[in-house]
Amino acid sequence: MQSIYFPSTNSRIRLTAFVCILCAPFANVRATTIEAQSALVGVIDEIEVPARTAGVLATVKVTEGNSVQGGDTIATIDDREPRLVYERAAQEHELARQKAANDVSIRSSETALQFARDEYDRLKRAADQRAGSISRSELEEFRVKSEQAAFELEQAKQDHQMDALTLQVKQKDREMALLRVKLCEIESPVQGMIVEVLRRQGEWVEPGESVMRIVRTDRLQVDGLVDARFGLAELKDAPVTISTESQNEKSATAQGKIVFLNPEINPVSGQLRVRAEFENSAGEFLPGMRVRMTITPRAATARQSTVDSAPAITGSRGGR
Repeated sequence: MQSIYFPSTNSRIRLTAFVCILCAPFANVRATTIEAQSALVGVIDEIEVPARTAGVLATVKVTEGNSVQGGDTIATIDDREPRLVYERAAQEHELARQKAANDVSIRSSETALQFARDEYDRLKRAADQRAGSISRSELEEFRVKSEQAAFELEQAKQDHQMDALTLQVKQKDREMALLRVKLCEIESPVQGMIVEVLRRQGEWVEPGESVMRIVRTDRLQVDGLVDARFGLAELKDAPVTISTESQNEKSATAQGKIVFLNPEINPVSGQLRVRAEFENSAGEFLPGMRVRMTITPRAATARQSTVDSAPAITGSRGGR
């Protein structure tokens, strides 16, 4: 009868160690955090700020390297003519406002109408009381005057409505003139850094022509490489921590999340490219900076709980 061989305790220990060494390259697949390789900070928005109207650049208020906030005026176009047009429009608007507020013609027409009606009623009562005291033509004349006064009141009210509409038109004219003045101000659309001044003071610019180039720095992105074996589902929208590679205690950190996963896997390295975005309002990170990007997979906690709750395999069989 053929005997069955059971390995000794030492043999089982050596076998276990060999299996652990063999599986070591796959250990990181079950890690609760992932360290992206070659993480590099980049810009999300790189904006060429255009001129919004034609004219001569009167001032350029920034130089390369200056930091600006959204809404800061970075250059101006000669606005002398638009400003004169605005001042004229403002004066015309004021005249129209005063005219629209004036209701003297309406009150005067109301008084004239009331007087004409009272006079006509008085003459009509006198004619009724004493026949022949008031001629028919005279009575008819005052009736016509009463009707004419009513027409004049109606016309005064119509003119007052037209004055109100004219005021609205002058209001729009003033707003358009003010807009032309504002268009002479070239403002930064975002918080960022001036990296290139494309036009200088005294040069003529056309609408849409680029004057400055700004790199947005209040929100940045970071690209890195991770092992493709982690899976896209675990990395999608996963939170990340970005930190500088400095070893001192004052190294900067920021929180963000994965916004893009490149589905193309490098066939040589077995890695895929991931991209995260993060807030940089304090300006501690700069484009081109190499950083550490630590990713916490979405399923890391659940996977760790599953591993912890798995029953342990115990027991041994002795050799014979």
